[in-house]
Amino acid sequence: MLSCCNNITHDRISIMIEELELLEYKKTLLKNRFLDQVVLYDKKAKAAEFFYILFSVFITIGSIILPALLSIQQMNYTDNDEKDEDIQRMIYWVTWTISLIITICNGLTQLLGLNKQYLSYIRTREKMLTEGWSYFQLSGDYKDTTHMESFVDFCEEIEKIKEKQVDKELLFMEPKKKKQGEGNGSVRSHPNGQTSGQMNGQVNSNFRQLSFSESQTGQNTFNQSSVGQNNDLENNGENVQLNLGKSTTM
Repeated sequence: MLSCCNNITHDRISIMIEELELLEYKKTLLKNRFLDQVVLYDKKAKAAEFFYILFSVFITIGSIILPALLSIQQMNYTDNDEKDEDIQRMIYWVTWTISLIITICNGLTQLLGLNKQYLSYIRTREKMLTEGWSYFQLSGDYKDTTHMESFVDFCEEIEKIKEKQVDKELLFMEPKKKKQGEGNGSVRSHPNGQTSGQMNGQVNSNFRQLSFSESQTGQNTFNQSSVGQNNDLENNGENVQLNLGKSTTM
């Protein structure tokens, strides 16, 4: 079915290329570069769509059947215990197989990104077809020109579409880059724009200032206590002298 659809697309565009007022080598270029790329991305889009639908069907049906099998696994089906064990063992392996298939299908869908690939391929194919029909009809950007005059512009547009698609495929295959600041020897920045070293230095200076102020406070307290003790001693001495004077007078 896929080959039949591809042949129809190929034949329709090939007939249009043959009707253009171009030199033969330019028609050959259009067939080899434009037409083949349209057919190629059409095949890729349909292949990605087929496998995505297939895996999705397995995942959906398996997710429905699996809980049903687990709910009847421990039931007694006959009066013979051996037969019941055989049935339960068979249900166990069927359940295990279904769960394995679901896991594989889900993993392949996520790993290959089949839905994203389908959208990317179908978008590229439609862009090429739109550009091709605009060129064939001399409409849009090719208005008020001839096929011979706008041949180079058309080829450049096709190459741009192809280049964008290749960049998307390479970006899909590239591993994700590590975030800046990860790893040993990295310098992490503060939201205020300060680095970790600057923050540590500021914390240390603040700590030294705090310690110095605390020591000064302690010294002032000690001085105040010393002054208070000296005053008490002087008062006690004056009281002793007064008492001695009184006793001498008597």
